[in-house]
Amino acid sequence: MNKYFDNGSTSYPKPKKVAEDIYDYIVNLGGTYGRAAYERVIKCTSMVESCRDKVAQIIGASDGANIFWCQNATMGSNTVLNSLNLEGKRVLISPMEHNAITRPLHHLNVEWEVMPCFDDGFVDVEKLNQISKDNLSLIIVNHQSNVNGIIQPIEEICKWAGDTEVMVDTSQSLGHINIDVEKNNIDYLIFTGHKGLLGVSGIGGYYSKNPRKMKPLIYGGTGTSSESYSMPNSYPDTQEAGTPNMVGIVGLNSAIENRPKSQHTKKEVFDFLVELKKIKGLRVLCANDFKNQGELLSFYSTEISGSEFVLRLNRDFGIECRYGVHCAPLAHRTLKTLELGTIRVAFSPYHTHEDLEYLLQSIKKALI
Repeated sequence: MNKYFDNGSTSYPKPKKVAEDIYDYIVNLGGTYGRAAYERVIKCTSMVESCRDKVAQIIGASDGANIFWCQNATMGSNTVLNSLNLEGKRVLISPMEHNAITRPLHHLNVEWEVMPCFDDGFVDVEKLNQISKDNLSLIIVNHQSNVNGIIQPIEEICKWAGDTEVMVDTSQSLGHINIDVEKNNIDYLIFTGHKGLLGVSGIGGYYSKNPRKMKPLIYGGTGTSSESYSMPNSYPDTQEAGTPNMVGIVGLNSAIENRPKSQHTKKEVFDFLVELKKIKGLRVLCANDFKNQGELLSFYSTEISGSEFVLRLNRDFGIECRYGVHCAPLAHRTLKTLELGTIRVAFSPYHTHEDLEYLLQSIKKALI
């Protein structure tokens, strides 16, 4: 029985081969990336580039050179936002953004406008036409909410954006939901490796359609043009100063190569949601239309506190999930749950129908 439902924070378990390949790298291979020409380094460098190409393929990018490694999606968003000249410009964001977006914008003293939406946070595309594009420099969209799992209409938003640059946060969606940066003309995409992609923490990155428009956030050694005090002009070097997280990249490469087949169906998730919404004294936060729903949702009790509820789930039934605001106050303001917080569950490919049924029954019993 898999009782871990906190995959919105980090995925667990990982494919077994991830641990085996990381062990093999540490014990047998070692080596760094792009800093020498002997066989060990050549193998490591080849693996890093292979993983870069794999991520590019997942997001529909034709060139892996447009993928850049960093610590996680938060580092990716900070890198992108700091590289753009947003001072005095208008920025439009989705109503379900995470602090990985809103805090950098706040720090940069950039004022943002929030897209019109329905009560579940789904962007109202028709009302976008009422928004002026004058001086609009950037549009930011959280692909899948980390609070209620709503999946935003990326294709429609990108069509409306036209020539305005678009940045998409795929922290919760990548590995679960298809996205195509070239088909949708997405300018920037940020991702993390330790959630839907089933890699380990400490590795993530971003895609840039035109990386030469970006100035580096971090300056330092790259293994190339070492005689110069300036960063090299070649990519990915100009955006990747310092030694990369080799263990993280090894793990991510292995996770992508060894992704398990899901042990549950979308229908079983939707059936779970239907039954969950029938429970008396429970409010479920999810998409109004299940076609816009990812495999993540939140709920809270109108009868007991969230902290007591989540304690009962863990103490009495071994359920591991998260209670709180989930680092997304804007999303909670949109859903009118900022003062309450919610209990969040998120599924992984390893969850079975029996696991979902156990969770449903545990929630029912915890309310008694």
